[in-house]
Amino acid sequence: NLEPDFCVEPKLIVEIAELDSFNRAEVTRIKQVISCSTDRYRSSYGRRTEDHPRQSVFVGTTNDTEYLKDHTGGRRFIPISCGEINIDYIKENREQLFAEAVIWFKEGNDWHTMPKEQTKMEQESRRQSDEWEYIINNFIKIIFVVNVKEIAQDCLKIDTSRLDMFTQIRIGRIL
Repeated sequence: NLEPDFCVEPKLIVEIAELDSFNRAEVTRIKQVISCSTDRYRSSYGRRTEDHPRQSVFVGTTNDTEYLKDHTGGRRFIPISCGEINIDYIKENREQLFAEAVIWFKEGNDWHTMPKEQTKMEQESRRQSDEWEYIINNFIKIIFVVNVKEIAQDCLKIDTSRLDMFTQIRIGRIL
């Protein structure tokens, strides 16, 4: 459940477990929630529900390497591959790590901007691809001006009488 618990203070990190298991409709809902800059809840001892600036970071976890299903939604996710995490080191050095982060922030260093090109490459490498992409991309290298009907008929060898709306949308997304 992505909705914040009522009557609790916000959490620093909110996990979205098994990000790869969500279908497209659920991913759309996830994008709505993570794109919102405020959370609505009743503070401890508060009398009413109020909007509060977002103070949480959402972290989606998965063991899959390709999990971004939506061709437009990848920009809302910043993929980070994690290797082995030394929990003992973090426990021992927690205060020092936070102190360094605070100093970095107070000095005005850029602490939240990701390198654009590298981030795009990481997002694209985690996008679930359509098996038609390779076929269509090779086809349009030869023919520069195409339409959906030509792709279906000449490239994918689909009879135009069987060209339904789902197939047209699928081809359009690839283009």
